[in-house]
Amino acid sequence: MNVIIRCIKQIDLKRKSNVEANPTLLLQDEIEVKNLMLCLPYKGIKGETIVKKVNTEISKCVKENTNVKVIYKSTKLSSFFNIKDKTSVHHSNDLVYRFRCPDENCDVSYIGETGRRFNERILDHAGKDTKSHVLKHAKEKDHELASHEHFEMLGSNFHGNKYKRRISEALFIKEFKPSLNVQEKSFPLKLFN
Repeated sequence: MNVIIRCIKQIDLKRKSNVEANPTLLLQDEIEVKNLMLCLPYKGIKGETIVKKVNTEISKCVKENTNVKVIYKSTKLSSFFNIKDKTSVHHSNDLVYRFRCPDENCDVSYIGETGRRFNERILDHAGKDTKSHVLKHAKEKDHELASHEHFEMLGSNFHGNKYKRRISEALFIKEFKPSLNVQEKSFPLKLFN
């Protein structure tokens, strides 16, 4: 409130000094009705009481030919705090992931991509999908079956774009060189060959 009053007084002093320098401005000020708009964020009943106090203080400082209007600027609720719950990693979809064998003496890994929920894909590798190379490795080497803690997300937010997801998978395969990825190429990377 003090800042607003101080600003109004500074404007009023500036106007008076301009009028003293050029007296014809006084005549123009008396003829013209000026409209001032004050834009404030809407803060409910507390905000409305503050606006009433500001209006009374402003009316004391400005001339009769000046109209002051207060406009409320709507503010999204999400600008104050996050309105959505954070999605668990296992409920995410459209992602690229990596599996690391749980056996300490085994340095085997696998990189894959999925458009489905991450949790569903992990369950496939844990036993639902008999063609899974992760599952075949665990059975052949008599290692622990894959579970959630053996997987990590490498890339996400592909929003249904299988093309981008497969390119990302191919880039991660090229970078990490996982031994369980037996297919020749997940996606042809002609630029890097």
